[in-house]
Amino acid sequence: MGASIKQKEPSKRVVKSTREAPPVAQPAKVAQPAKQPSHVQTQAPRPAASTSEEIRVPDLSAFGVAEGDARKHLATCESCGRAYRHVAKNPKDVTALQHFGRNLAACLTVNTPKLAAAAGHAAQ
Repeated sequence: MGASIKQKEPSKRVVKSTREAPPVAQPAKVAQPAKQPSHVQTQAPRPAASTSEEIRVPDLSAFGVAEGDARKHLATCESCGRAYRHVAKNPKDVTALQHFGRNLAACLTVNTPKLAAAAGHAAQ
């Protein structure tokens, strides 16, 4: 039982010599024409709705929003306009319609006093 524990001696570090290799020839670079991004719109942009009568608003009476107020607001509010375009493209998406109606009602509630005050101030 008196066996002595034999310790390993550290191995000698050997530096590997690099191989002689011929230099790699770089291929000549050929100028390639610029590629058009695939997301570029090819058609001319459509003009924005000039009058609020062109906007067909879905029935938002369940959310307490009048059709005329919704039309006026959609022409000025970017986020509500974006939500409206989604609802217009996906008329069967009930969840999107509900989300749009709730947000439009909230946005009108918050922004209507500001708009009325600005209109009243401008009229004076």
